[in-house]
Parts: sequence; C-alpha cells; structure tokens
Amino acid sequence: MKNNLNKDKDKSKEEISIASDISVYTCQNIACASLLGIKKGGRIFFVGIGGYSMCGLAQICHQAGYSIAGSDKESSHRTQQLIDKGIQVFSRHSRENVLNFKPDCVVYTVAVPLDNPELIAAKELEVPVYERSFFLGGINRIFNKVINISGTHGKTTTTTMCALILEESGLDPTAHIGAEVESWESPVRIGRNQELFVSEACEYNSSFLQFFSTTAAILNIDHDHVDCFPKIEDVITVFGKFACTLPEDGYLVIPSFDPHINSMLSEVVECRHANNEKIPRIVTFGKETDLFLKNNPDFYISNYDTNNGYPMFDVYHGGNFFCHIEMVIPGFHNALNALAAIACSVLNKATPEACEKVLNNFHGADNRFSEVGVYKGAKVISDYAHHPSAIRVSYQAAQSISNGHNVWAVFQPITYSRAIGLFKEFSEALKECQQSYIFEVYTSREANTQGFSSSMICDNIKTNGGKCEFLTSFEDLESNLRNLVSPGDVILIMGPEGMKEYAKRLVQM
Repeated sequence: MKNNLNKDKDKSKEEISIASDISVYTCQNIACASLLGIKKGGRIFFVGIGGYSMCGLAQICHQAGYSIAGSDKESSHRTQQLIDKGIQVFSRHSRENVLNFKPDCVVYTVAVPLDNPELIAAKELEVPVYERSFFLGGINRIFNKVINISGTHGKTTTTTMCALILEESGLDPTAHIGAEVESWESPVRIGRNQELFVSEACEYNSSFLQFFSTTAAILNIDHDHVDCFPKIEDVITVFGKFACTLPEDGYLVIPSFDPHINSMLSEVVECRHANNEKIPRIVTFGKETDLFLKNNPDFYISNYDTNNGYPMFDVYHGGNFFCHIEMVIPGFHNALNALAAIACSVLNKATPEACEKVLNNFHGADNRFSEVGVYKGAKVISDYAHHPSAIRVSYQAAQSISNGHNVWAVFQPITYSRAIGLFKEFSEALKECQQSYIFEVYTSREANTQGFSSSMICDNIKTNGGKCEFLTSFEDLESNLRNLVSPGDVILIMGPEGMKEYAKRLVQM
C-alpha cells in the first residue's frame, strides 16, 4: 500500500469535478479547506447545518470570527442553539439562501445530494464547495497538536472521555464530538487558543484520510460501511492509510487485543518504507498479556472486576500503577474505551488525577448507553448501536446491570447497504436477545434499490428459533411492552436519532 498523501501544509489546492457539474475543491491531506485560506470575517455557508458535526464546525467558525449561515430541513434544539448565537439558519434548502448570503465557501455533508439547489447556486457564484471531511481536515491544521480518534466502534464515547480529561487537566482543548456533551450542552468545546484539538475520525468514505494528526488512535477494526468497503481487507487497508497520515514523530495508539491490527501494521510498514519514512511512535493499550504482544501493552488494565455490573480496574502505564477507575457506565468495552482515552490524553500531558475524576463520573456521551428514564419500573436505555458487534456488547452491558431481570431489545438498522451486507450478523446478534423488536431501516443517503425490509431480519431470527417482532410505529412498541415489562427490567433501544426520541416518549408515559 503506497501512501501518496502529501503532508505539505502549504501545497496549493487542486480543483476536481464531480457529479452534477459542481466543482469541488479537494486536497491530498493538506490545508486547502483550512480557515487559513479564508480571511477573518469571511462568510461560510453550511448545507445541513443541524447535524452534530456540522453544527459543531459552524460554532467553531463563528467563535473564530467568521460570518456563518446554513440550512437544514429538520429543526432541532441544535439549530435553535445556532440561532441563539446569532447564526442565520434557513429551514429549507433554496438557491436564494446562498445567492443572498454570498458566501466565500460552502460546506456540505455526504447526506446532501449533489443536485441540491444550494450547491448549484454555489457553482453559479463560483465559490469553492467543500465536503465536511475536507473542511474538518483543514481545521485540524490550524492546531499545533491534534488527536484524532478512529475505530469501527466507540469513537464518540472515547473522544468525549479524552476531551473531558484534557479539559480537567487544564489543557484547554478545542473538541469536536459526534454527540452532545452534557457539561458543554453542545457537540463542541472551543478552547482559547490553537494549541490542542481533539476529534472523532470516521472511516466512512475514507473521510479521515483528509485529517492531520499528531496523535491518532485506532480503537478497533471491524467490517462496517459495506457500501464503501465490501470486504474486511478493505477496512484494514483504509485504517492502514489513516495510520500513514501521521508524521514520523506522531503517536499511533492501537489495541493489543484486536485480531486485525497485525495486518494493518504490516500495511503501515510497507507504506512507510515505500515512502522512505519512519514508522510513527506506536503506543499499545489493552489487557495484560494480550494477543500479539510478548510483553504487557504500554497502557493496560489490571485487577478488573465489576460492582453491580459497572467496571472497576487499575490502569498501568509503562509497567507502573497509574490510576484506579470505578466507572458508572457498564461494559468491558467501555473500560477499553476509557483506557484508550487515558492513553491519548496522557500522551498529550493529561494527569492521572484528571483521568480518575473524569472517568469515575462519566455517564456517557448522548445516546451512547444513556439512561433516559423509567417505564413501568424498567430502566430505559438509548444507544446508537448500529452494528452487530455493538448490539452484542450493548446487550451484554444491559444484562450486567439488570440483576437477572428481563432485557427487552429494540433496534432500527441504519442504511440498507449495512442491513443487507451484514444480514447474517444482525440476525445472529439479535437472536441472542431474549426478545427483540425491529423497525424498518432508516437511511438519509440511500435508496432501497433491492426491495429490502428489516422484517426479513426478523423472519430469519424467528426461523432460527429466536424471538422477534417487526414493528412500524411507536404505538406498536408501547403496546407490546405494556403488558410485558416489570420493575427491574431493562429496555434497550438501539439505533438512530428517531429511536432516542422513542425512548424519551416511553418514559413520559
């Protein structure tokens, strides 16, 4: 795998053409989308400004002194929050929005079709149009130190933990999260200077290859986004390319327990040697005596136990005791997320006291195993779990805090490509649940070209001896649970934003 990504921050931008004859400025891992290229006070328009990442980027730019506007057909408290800050938000997509605002650039997400009237208007004005990941990659390059946290699972939780630890350590990070953070009331925290930035780095559509990092974490590697990566080997390769974007003195934080890490490292070695570059500094995290290491990882968990289902453990760094953690969110996977957050933050000068204080009080990022309330005496948990592996660990976490009571699983798949490509895996994961309820596939970026329905997953589960029901409305869900739920049970509601809203409605009844 040869790395052709040029890390020169000053390389000039290159224009390419994509569908619908919209010209888009892209780059090869350089600062073309950076705010450095837009004069202070410049005008930036965000198409789809209400999304977690987009509203965060809009706030960062607004705080930095740029004039911001945007559009989103879905009104939410996030769009209202932007309005309250003086940012103009349009409730529909219209070419007039852009023509009247006259932006210096337009930023859009992959969920926005390229025939969007605002993108076409930008073309008419001959202003550059940036896909979100290019723009975020440019913002990366403003900061001296950049922590990008990637992985198939756990990015939001780990990035939030890391940012809070850095904040508690007095390091004043700017942070960009894919969910709201309770203590910030927003998906972003904006620091006072351009010293330290921490962000999620998503592999979808290879977007994280646009980012610049001084510390890059890979939490795990699993087969996901099958529309981009048909085989697990494709996923391994793209994470290897991500690792190759690090400078030679950067830190690559990797798990010692993941079965795909060795293959990924082999590709990194090949890529760096092909470009006459040294391998970045590798830092491992995991349990004592994990899979591919002869010695303990650089950061490792020891004396692991649980208290009513919640992890407690010692953390060792370099073979020495570092801190003791007693978590208030369940699951060994969250202990590993915490360990990765410790590694990334400590490599950037965080303190053990900050690690303990934050992680011993961390209740999770929004919609990541979040306790929403109670329905008929049962805990209602909302969780973004959208992959078979995530369903398994979330269900196990729910079991660990149920004290032997029932766990009712509710799930909505996200995207047809994932539901079809991982059909067998979804069926097997949900079959392990005591009782599951499945809603129709949610998507904002795909058409159902194969006539697929998630009812097919439900039928497959029942054919193989599992218990599953296909539902079409919140009323269906509530009527099914009404006579089944008992005090002490756990209702685990997994999937996109709409499922979180179902969880909220349930506890209000």
